[in-house]
Amino acid sequence: MSGQNSTEWHLGTLLREARLARHLTQTAAAERAGISRTLWQQLETGSRPDGRPVNPKRDTLRAVAAAVDLTERETLEAAGHDPSDHDISRPGRPLASLAEARDLLSRLNDRQRQAVVDMIRAFHDPDPDLTAEPFRQDATLTPPDQPE
Repeated sequence: MSGQNSTEWHLGTLLREARLARHLTQTAAAERAGISRTLWQQLETGSRPDGRPVNPKRDTLRAVAAAVDLTERETLEAAGHDPSDHDISRPGRPLASLAEARDLLSRLNDRQRQAVVDMIRAFHDPDPDLTAEPFRQDATLTPPDQPE
């Protein structure tokens, strides 16, 4: 599907609603996505200045999804892409969007969340003396809906 007009271009409605819900201007949302305001505007309207439909690349769709906390799946679907065609095993492709990671983290209890944060910090700033044992120990905590 390509953006021929606003009633057919579901991505535009999705992006506009998500952007407005976060009180972002097109410029601010575009900056968060690392794209131009002009491209963001085209994604919302579904067409280019010459009237041709916009046909965004998957990398662009991933970036705009993350910018307004949408899932990659809903963004791909709204743009007319089949999310199952998305090969997440390719190098450089995230396995989860920031919105999905936030959602997963919100389901954890405090100890689980801290274990995940500590593990991410260990990846970012590796300590050669650190073993996996502290993470393994915290990985078997009670489900988030039960008290610790």
